[in-house]
Amino acid sequence: RVSRHPPRLISRPIIIVLSVCFPPSNRPIMRISFFQGGYSGNVDDNMKLMESYVAQAASQNSQLIVFCELFTTGYNVGDLLVKYAEPCDGPTYQRVSQIAKQNKIAILYGYAETYDSQLYNSAMLVDSEGHPLVNYRKTHLYGPYERQYFKPGDTFPPPIVTVS
Repeated sequence: RVSRHPPRLISRPIIIVLSVCFPPSNRPIMRISFFQGGYSGNVDDNMKLMESYVAQAASQNSQLIVFCELFTTGYNVGDLLVKYAEPCDGPTYQRVSQIAKQNKIAILYGYAETYDSQLYNSAMLVDSEGHPLVNYRKTHLYGPYERQYFKPGDTFPPPIVTVS
């Protein structure tokens, strides 16, 4: 059941910045930001949040920012998942591509994907030039809620290798 109340911010947004280091030099090889939060059932407001937090992550020299599962729609939004689902190259991807390119940062975000009349719980990785690297459809759906709305994906994402 979908609430008729206006969209609300899901908890307090959290952003974490992590530097990944490997021995022997222990020199950072990648700086990653993670964002947990968003608005329930409001894609436009979530995209505005994304723009703000991507700019913040880029200003902290992160090369990648990771947004949560179903970031664009919110998680517990019921039938709104169907309303806001879009193809992997839809308007949300187009906007994320521009945000990535403008800020020179890779973005991983969760969204409700529609493909071949099916709904998937998907995640898209866009590189710092705005190109799609991989679109992953969640293969192991959790609980009755996810199984009610989504079809499971049937492949795992390939390893992504980048050279800078």
